[in-house]
Amino acid sequence: MDNTWFDNIDFNGYKILSFYRTRFAKASFTSCNFPTDNLTFEKFKTLENIYYPDKKPQNYFKDQYETFLQLRKSLENSGNYYEAQKLGAISKESLRRIASLSTWDKFILWVSRYSNNHGLSIKGPFLSLLILSIVFYIVYLMSLGRIFVNTKIDWNLVGYYFSFLDLTHKKDFLVPKTELNGWSVTMDFLNKVVVGFFIFQFISAFRKYYKK
Repeated sequence: MDNTWFDNIDFNGYKILSFYRTRFAKASFTSCNFPTDNLTFEKFKTLENIYYPDKKPQNYFKDQYETFLQLRKSLENSGNYYEAQKLGAISKESLRRIASLSTWDKFILWVSRYSNNHGLSIKGPFLSLLILSIVFYIVYLMSLGRIFVNTKIDWNLVGYYFSFLDLTHKKDFLVPKTELNGWSVTMDFLNKVVVGFFIFQFISAFRKYYKK
C-alpha cells in the first residue's frame, strides 16, 4: 500500500482497523478524519485476523509501533503535521509497552507521557511547574519560620516567589546564608531541578510545530 491514496476517509467510523505487515510509508492521506485521542487510536491494530482481536501476535506492540511510525511519515509527507505529531506520541506509547524494552527506557517514556504527553501538551508542564514550585516554596518558607508562625502576612514573600523560580538565584536571595538550614537548602535544590525539568518540557511542547 506504499503508493495508495486515502482520500476523505473517516477512520473513526470503523471499530477495528488492522494493518498487518503492511507498508504504506509513501501512502497519501488527504481530507481524512483521524481519532482525537490515544484511546481511540487503539482501534488501529496489527492483527493477522480481525475476527479474533484477542489473538495478538508475539511482537504485537513492536508491529504497532512500526505501523504508527509509518503513518506518521505518510502524514508528514502529506503536510499534515498536526496529525503526524499525535501519531508520533502514540507510537511512543506502543514502544513503552514492548516487553523487551529496558526498564529505564520505559521510565523515560512514562515520564514523557505524564509531563507533556510526549511533546504535545504545554498545559501539563506549565501547571506542574506552578503547583510543585509553590509547594516547594511553602515548605522552604516553613523551614525558615517565615510563614504560619503568626497571623501577620508578609506580602513581600509573594514577590520573592518569582526569585525562587529563577534557576540562577543565589541561596541568600531571601535570608542570609547563616539563617539557612538543611531543609531550606534541600528544598531550594529540589525546586531548581523540578523547575528546570518542566521548563524544558514546556519549551519542547511549545516548539512541537517547529520540529523537523
